[in-house]
Amino acid sequence: MTCGCCVSQHRSGLILADSGYQGLDKICFQAKTPVKSSKKKPLTQQDRELNHLISSIRIKVEHVFGKVKAYKIFSTTYRNHRRRFNLRMNLICGIINQELAIQFRSNSTAVALTLGIGLAATSKASLVLADDTDDSDVTEEVAKPKKVGWATNLDGARVYYLPNGKLISKGFHKINGRRYRFDNDDILVRNTVDSKYIYGREGQMTRYYRTKKGNHTVTARKIAKLIAKAVGHRKGESDRKRAGLAAYYVYCFNFLDGYSMKKPYFNKAYGAFINGYASCAGTADATLMVLHYLGMKGKHIHRNQYRHQWVELKLDGKWGKHAYNPGWDDLN
Repeated sequence: MTCGCCVSQHRSGLILADSGYQGLDKICFQAKTPVKSSKKKPLTQQDRELNHLISSIRIKVEHVFGKVKAYKIFSTTYRNHRRRFNLRMNLICGIINQELAIQFRSNSTAVALTLGIGLAATSKASLVLADDTDDSDVTEEVAKPKKVGWATNLDGARVYYLPNGKLISKGFHKINGRRYRFDNDDILVRNTVDSKYIYGREGQMTRYYRTKKGNHTVTARKIAKLIAKAVGHRKGESDRKRAGLAAYYVYCFNFLDGYSMKKPYFNKAYGAFINGYASCAGTADATLMVLHYLGMKGKHIHRNQYRHQWVELKLDGKWGKHAYNPGWDDLN
């Protein structure tokens, strides 16, 4: 994350920073900071004039910070969903950068701003603080047209662009012979479970059935195999990550179901996957079943005991370094 007054050292122009960046000029010849006074070395008239000149130019940056804080969502404690923070910041800074690009394009002095993470989201207008009046110092980086097909948005989620440049809408869609589902934000649904489908890492959908007919262990193993298939194995991926993802899928089933220590099969994988009710014992048994199909070794701690139960894993040749605590969506 860069400060509001700084630009890349490889770009032309002077870098003006506030007094909090003392010493920046030692590592970047383009940098200039205000001169600070001390008891033994008070400021001279020339130093005061230099500080005033720097402040008169930098005030434009501070004004932009004020424009950002005009949006109340950023002027107080941020209380919305964290995964949407970058998107909201980029949208607001994109609007401000667009206004500044229009405003300063007609001015003789080139002033452009790089606002922290607020790189232009809409216009991608990027301005450079310059100490001259050459219009060539004003640089506009126009956003490249969206590619047709899969892309990753600002939050790291997968989206799909249609030939008309619009995002594919929510619902089920068939793309290149495969069926995918998109949520209300037009984002690909993946790495989760609903009442009918298991969604893989790339959004591939696998239908599962909670049939209560036949052998209970066999029916539970069918779902465990589907989860193991959804987790898969990517080149260079650690066992820790795969185990954590497997545990998360079991957690998703646990989230759909209810907690019980009285319903039938509450302490078995059948209860977590099929019957719809399970305790920590049932989710631990289900997790161990999935890990088995992933080729990992684990221990069911406190099995058949009336106390809290979990799975202890063997990763990197050691037992007990990592453990899955049923009811939580991560690897402890």
